[in-house]
Amino acid sequence: MQKLRAAVADNRRQDTCKTICPYMHTTAASLDTLATDEYPGLARLRAIAGGIEVIDEPPMYVSIGVTTFCNLRCVMCRISERDKKNELPDSIYEELYAMASRVKKITFTGGEPLLSKKCLKFLKTLDKNTFPNLNAHIITNGTALTEKLMSDLSSSVLRGLTISLNAATRNTYEKINVGANWDRVIRNIRETGKFIRENKLPVELVFSFVILRSNLQETRAFVHLAKSMGAQVRFMINTNDPGIKWLRLAQMTAGRIPGLSDSGITESTETAWEWFIGDQNLCQEATENLHDAINAMKGMSPERITDAHAVLDSLKRMCES
Repeated sequence: MQKLRAAVADNRRQDTCKTICPYMHTTAASLDTLATDEYPGLARLRAIAGGIEVIDEPPMYVSIGVTTFCNLRCVMCRISERDKKNELPDSIYEELYAMASRVKKITFTGGEPLLSKKCLKFLKTLDKNTFPNLNAHIITNGTALTEKLMSDLSSSVLRGLTISLNAATRNTYEKINVGANWDRVIRNIRETGKFIRENKLPVELVFSFVILRSNLQETRAFVHLAKSMGAQVRFMINTNDPGIKWLRLAQMTAGRIPGLSDSGITESTETAWEWFIGDQNLCQEATENLHDAINAMKGMSPERITDAHAVLDSLKRMCES
């Protein structure tokens, strides 16, 4: 983390951003110009801009994997220890609680965080009256969502549930989210959404969609599904595809490893193209479908629409690589 902060201070984007990130292709403002009085992380930002690698303030945003265990085998998932129930030690939760009053958002991921009893127990301790400025979000596959769970967490700082669906139809969903049952998960979401509405809980539902070759035709239908269930949408690019790994390896090692020829880099790039997209026609179809899906997002959160446009730009650049 100290090395990362040093790179940020030096504006070395190639060491801090993914190659497909839109930020890499802009003339974005420097840290100094971003450090305005209106920015909530002013003290942190000025410290990093000043080259300080160890800062006193805790992070504004925390994203933490609470367990490696998951009950599904999603085809694009990078979790390699899904059968092991590795949990965070109590000391980490104690540290999180100590900084909670100064943190803006904590996102709990996994594995499957809703299958972690320690995580759920900790969430209950984050009472909304004790921590009025803290927002907690959970990224879940939805298989463990229940009305009782929402009731147990109704007094907590839980403000968002991002549910990894990745499809708009049963067949595609169960092909991608291996081990899941479409009808059961949709029922869980409907019951959860109903409880949230009836109890006027400030919890946002977000459906997440990783763009893959097997689901790229369902992006627009996915938006309509989310709208019908009162949810926002989040589109993502599959950064775990073997082709993307090959492409990034070729980019990172170019000119750094003796003996790696230009032909080797070209071969790696071609391998990436074959694995991730396959051909130009399919690439065009993916971008057009996502563009149509964004048009269908009218009425959704402006922030979500902006994020979707950023993904579209990244997808175009990836296809051009």
